Amino acid sequence: MASRPSSTRASHRLSTPVPVPDDVWEDLHEIFPSLERANCWITSEIYSEEFTCVNWSTDRWETTHEVDAVSKTRALLKELGCKETGARGADANVDLMGTAENGYGTHVTCKYDGPRPDGMPAGLWETFMFPSTCFTHGRFEVEQPDGSTKRGYGKVVASFIR
Repeated sequence: MASRPSSTRASHRLSTPVPVPDDVWEDLHEIFPSLERANCWITSEIYSEEFTCVNWSTDRWETTHEVDAVSKTRALLKELGCKETGARGADANVDLMGTAENGYGTHVTCKYDGPRPDGMPAGLWETFMFPSTCFTHGRFEVEQPDGSTKRGYGKVVASFIR
Protein backbone atom coordinates (compact mmCIF):
# COMPACT_ATOMS: atom_id res chain seq x y z
CA MET A 1 0.00 0.00 0.00
CA ALA A 2 1.13 3.54 -0.67
CA SER A 3 2.25 5.61 2.29
CA ARG A 4 0.12 8.51 3.41
CA PRO A 5 0.96 11.64 5.32
CA SER A 6 0.75 11.34 9.08
CA SER A 7 -2.64 11.83 10.68
CA THR A 8 -4.14 11.41 14.14
CA ARG A 9 -7.40 10.22 15.61
CA ALA A 10 -7.83 13.69 17.13
CA SER A 11 -7.60 15.34 13.70
CA HIS A 12 -10.60 13.29 12.51
CA ARG A 13 -12.80 13.82 15.56
CA LEU A 14 -15.74 16.12 15.94
CA SER A 15 -14.80 19.02 18.21
CA THR A 16 -17.59 17.91 20.55
CA PRO A 17 -19.18 14.43 20.48
CA VAL A 18 -22.94 14.38 19.97
CA PRO A 19 -25.50 11.89 21.28
CA VAL A 20 -26.41 9.26 18.70
CA PRO A 21 -29.57 10.35 16.82
CA ASP A 22 -32.65 8.10 16.95
CA ASP A 23 -32.24 6.65 13.44
CA VAL A 24 -28.58 5.79 14.02
CA TRP A 25 -29.40 4.37 17.46
CA GLU A 26 -31.96 2.00 15.95
CA ASP A 27 -29.39 0.69 13.46
CA LEU A 28 -26.63 0.36 16.07
CA HIS A 29 -28.87 -1.33 18.61
CA GLU A 30 -30.01 -3.84 15.99
CA ILE A 31 -26.37 -4.81 15.35
CA PHE A 32 -25.23 -4.51 18.98
CA PRO A 33 -28.15 -5.41 21.27
CA SER A 34 -26.03 -4.95 24.43
CA LEU A 35 -25.48 -1.24 23.76
CA GLU A 36 -26.74 1.25 26.33
CA ARG A 37 -28.10 4.42 24.74
CA ALA A 38 -26.47 6.77 27.28
CA ASN A 39 -23.04 5.43 26.25
CA CYS A 40 -23.49 6.04 22.52
CA TRP A 41 -22.05 9.29 21.22
CA ILE A 42 -20.88 10.07 17.68
CA THR A 43 -17.21 11.08 17.86
CA SER A 44 -16.35 11.31 14.15
CA GLU A 45 -18.10 11.12 10.83
CA ILE A 46 -14.95 10.54 8.81
CA TYR A 47 -15.65 8.70 5.56
CA SER A 48 -12.78 6.59 4.37
CA GLU A 49 -12.37 3.34 2.58
CA GLU A 50 -8.64 3.52 3.37
CA PHE A 51 -8.85 3.64 7.16
CA THR A 52 -9.93 0.73 9.34
CA CYS A 53 -10.64 0.08 12.99
CA VAL A 54 -6.98 -0.92 13.35
CA ASN A 55 -5.84 2.51 12.11
CA TRP A 56 -8.32 4.23 14.43
CA SER A 57 -7.55 2.16 17.54
CA THR A 58 -3.76 2.28 17.21
CA ASP A 59 -3.68 5.87 15.90
CA ARG A 60 -1.36 4.66 13.13
CA TRP A 61 -2.25 5.99 9.68
CA GLU A 62 0.75 5.41 7.39
CA THR A 63 -0.89 2.46 5.60
CA THR A 64 -4.21 0.63 5.74
CA HIS A 65 -4.08 -2.04 8.44
CA GLU A 66 -6.67 -4.79 8.05
CA VAL A 67 -8.13 -7.13 10.66
CA ASP A 68 -7.19 -10.71 9.81
CA ALA A 69 -7.02 -13.99 11.72
CA VAL A 70 -6.65 -13.39 15.46
CA SER A 71 -3.01 -14.54 15.41
CA LYS A 72 -2.10 -12.22 12.50
CA THR A 73 -3.97 -9.24 13.96
CA ARG A 74 -2.37 -9.85 17.36
CA ALA A 75 1.07 -9.82 15.69
CA LEU A 76 0.17 -6.67 13.73
CA LEU A 77 -0.91 -4.84 16.88
CA LYS A 78 2.40 -5.75 18.53
CA GLU A 79 4.27 -4.59 15.42
CA LEU A 80 2.41 -1.27 15.69
CA GLY A 81 3.70 -0.81 19.23
CA CYS A 82 0.89 -2.27 21.34
CA LYS A 83 1.84 -4.38 24.37
CA GLU A 84 -0.43 -7.36 25.08
CA THR A 85 -1.94 -7.45 28.57
CA GLY A 86 -4.21 -10.49 28.32
CA ALA A 87 -7.83 -10.60 27.23
CA ARG A 88 -10.06 -8.10 29.05
CA GLY A 89 -7.11 -6.70 31.04
CA ALA A 90 -8.14 -3.79 33.27
CA ASP A 91 -5.19 -1.65 32.16
CA ALA A 92 -5.84 -2.16 28.43
CA ASN A 93 -6.83 0.61 26.05
CA VAL A 94 -7.12 -1.52 22.88
CA ASP A 95 -9.20 -4.71 22.50
CA LEU A 96 -9.01 -7.24 19.67
CA MET A 97 -12.32 -8.97 19.06
CA GLY A 98 -12.90 -12.20 17.22
CA THR A 99 -14.90 -15.37 16.87
CA ALA A 100 -12.57 -17.31 19.20
CA GLU A 101 -9.03 -17.18 20.59
CA ASN A 102 -7.68 -18.92 17.47
CA GLY A 103 -10.43 -17.82 15.13
CA TYR A 104 -11.10 -14.93 12.83
CA GLY A 105 -10.42 -11.39 14.07
CA THR A 106 -13.45 -9.21 13.54
CA HIS A 107 -12.71 -5.80 15.09
CA VAL A 108 -10.32 -3.64 17.08
CA THR A 109 -11.73 -1.08 19.51
CA CYS A 110 -10.04 1.42 21.82
CA LYS A 111 -10.60 3.38 25.00
CA TYR A 112 -12.08 6.79 24.20
CA ASP A 113 -9.63 9.61 24.92
CA GLY A 114 -11.33 12.60 23.32
CA PRO A 115 -13.38 15.52 24.62
CA ARG A 116 -16.22 14.68 27.01
CA PRO A 117 -19.16 17.10 27.04
CA ASP A 118 -21.66 17.33 29.90
CA GLY A 119 -23.80 14.20 30.04
CA MET A 120 -21.23 11.93 28.41
CA PRO A 121 -20.21 9.12 30.79
CA ALA A 122 -16.54 8.57 31.67
CA GLY A 123 -14.67 5.37 30.83
CA LEU A 124 -16.19 4.76 27.38
CA TRP A 125 -14.62 2.90 24.49
CA GLU A 126 -14.74 3.87 20.82
CA THR A 127 -15.45 2.00 17.61
CA PHE A 128 -14.67 3.00 14.04
CA MET A 129 -17.46 1.40 12.07
CA PHE A 130 -16.25 1.11 8.47
CA PRO A 131 -16.53 3.18 6.40
CA SER A 132 -17.78 6.21 8.27
CA THR A 133 -19.10 6.46 11.82
CA CYS A 134 -17.14 6.44 15.05
CA PHE A 135 -19.17 6.01 18.21
CA THR A 136 -18.59 5.39 21.90
CA HIS A 137 -19.90 2.49 23.96
CA GLY A 138 -19.27 0.63 27.17
CA ARG A 139 -16.18 -1.55 26.84
CA PHE A 140 -17.92 -4.86 26.23
CA GLU A 141 -21.19 -3.59 24.71
CA VAL A 142 -20.19 -4.43 21.11
CA GLU A 143 -19.25 -8.03 21.86
CA GLN A 144 -21.21 -11.24 21.93
CA PRO A 145 -19.62 -13.38 24.67
CA ASP A 146 -20.33 -16.60 22.80
CA GLY A 147 -18.18 -15.34 19.91
CA SER A 148 -21.12 -15.10 17.53
CA THR A 149 -20.87 -12.44 14.85
CA LYS A 150 -24.54 -12.65 13.90
CA ARG A 151 -24.86 -9.56 16.10
CA GLY A 152 -21.85 -7.73 17.44
CA TYR A 153 -18.18 -8.33 16.77
CA GLY A 154 -17.73 -11.65 18.54
CA LYS A 155 -15.85 -11.45 21.85
CA VAL A 156 -12.72 -9.80 23.22
CA VAL A 157 -9.91 -12.29 22.60
CA ALA A 158 -6.87 -10.12 23.38
CA SER A 159 -6.22 -6.74 25.01
CA PHE A 160 -3.33 -4.32 24.65
CA ILE A 161 -1.81 -1.10 25.90
CA ARG A 162 -1.14 1.36 23.10
